Amino acid sequence: MTLLLLAAAALAQDDTGEPTCSELEVRDLIPHLHTDLVPLDIQPMVIFNSKPCTLEQDFTLTLFLRTEEGDAVELASTTLTSVAVPPTSAMALPLDFELDPDTRYRFRVQRFADADGEVIAQVDFLTGTARIAGVDGAPGAPDLPIAWRYRTDGGFRVQLGGSVAAALDPDDLSVLQLLNDADEVVETAPVFGTTPVAVFGSWIQGDKPKEVCLRAVQIDGAGRAGDAGPEACVAPARGQCEGCGGVGGAGGLAVLLASLGLLRRRSPP
Repeated sequence: MTLLLLAAAALAQDDTGEPTCSELEVRDLIPHLHTDLVPLDIQPMVIFNSKPCTLEQDFTLTLFLRTEEGDAVELASTTLTSVAVPPTSAMALPLDFELDPDTRYRFRVQRFADADGEVIAQVDFLTGTARIAGVDGAPGAPDLPIAWRYRTDGGFRVQLGGSVAAALDPDDLSVLQLLNDADEVVETAPVFGTTPVAVFGSWIQGDKPKEVCLRAVQIDGAGRAGDAGPEACVAPARGQCEGCGGVGGAGGLAVLLASLGLLRRRSPP
């Protein structure tokens, strides 16, 4: 299995302290580099580094079949546009078919600027014979040791950082979403085993926040959302938070998956 990723850049700010909008950078892919024998019902996804503000850009996600001769045959492709607020954190390639067992594939992400499109990430993988087992339980309440807010042209910018204990994922192919009071996804992050997931977020709201409440939802490798974890609330301090919302993945995956028909509750056994 091979993986290609574009190097990340530092977070910049303008003269007012408001984050400068910049290009999205790839944080991870699903399936991951280390995934052996990928399940047949996988929904390929790209996860971006979280940033307080990003440029609106087009990205093309493509799945190829790798032949024994080494050729790459296109099977599915979609072009999606990122948004600036809340920043896009992930994009999924909707597949209306299952992959073949014991078969080699390639998932590619391109920055769609011209006919060729700059390849910013890709992963080659081999399927097994199993399907996604799903997430066992719900994530824990977010642990939010830092939260800040300050006035900006659009109202008040809230920035935060902390961690979440993820639910057990036997497939090791799930992602964690962090949702705020407005049901905006302010973070998307990959889950690896039982390691606490570092979360960062940033968004703008009209009212001055006296309290910020968040909850986490975990989505398995087939695009199915489990139950939300318990809510956690914190009173944000006044001022700017250096480093809050600068890494990880921020915003928009719930809307994206819902629009693609991928965000669905797990069917009862």
